[in-house]
Amino acid sequence: CACLVGSEMCIRDRSPAGGNGDGNLTVGVSENTSYEERTSTIDIQLYEITKSIYVQQQSKYFDLTSQSIEFPAKGGSTTLSVKTNDQWTAATTETVSWLTLTPSSDGDTPTLKIIAADNTTASPRNATIEVSTQGGRKIALSVTQAVRKLQVSQSKLSFFPKGGSSTVTVETDGTYAITSTGNWFSIEKASGSFTVTASENATNSDRSGSTVSYTHLRA
Repeated sequence: CACLVGSEMCIRDRSPAGGNGDGNLTVGVSENTSYEERTSTIDIQLYEITKSIYVQQQSKYFDLTSQSIEFPAKGGSTTLSVKTNDQWTAATTETVSWLTLTPSSDGDTPTLKIIAADNTTASPRNATIEVSTQGGRKIALSVTQAVRKLQVSQSKLSFFPKGGSSTVTVETDGTYAITSTGNWFSIEKASGSFTVTASENATNSDRSGSTVSYTHLRA
């Protein structure tokens, strides 16, 4: 092919290079594997008359519909559109067991489906997905996942010597279990709350140090 002066465009074929009378000019160009548009000009001359043909070739392109994703603690899935005319791959930058990536090139627009598993830990989770093209372009996709919510209306319960009951409200996005230490109170669980009932303290000493623990379980 012949590369034109002042241009990165490579003209693969110009047929014919010249002629007499009417005719057709066929121009073929090589593939543009770069991410820069290419332009050039072909001049056709007859004596002192010059006619110019402007030649333009599109570049490779690459973009994602989003560069950050937030999943709830229960997990879920989302599908991103990968806007490109280049070959591409997607992978996490580190080994991550709670994310599943499913790239697809079916249809007019390629997609990347991301599935997050249930977060049963006590900490939020973070990961980075790198989407790369054959032409060397990369986009880092940030993924975060929230932690399960478990909140109670009270962190300390106090009772008079004669005993009594106190109700604690529970806010959660899953199910929970209650464990306790101490044999002088009972616990009754209800929907969205539980009630602690303390028996009478017939001794001359305060009773303390007993705890009620809330353990978050899967939904």
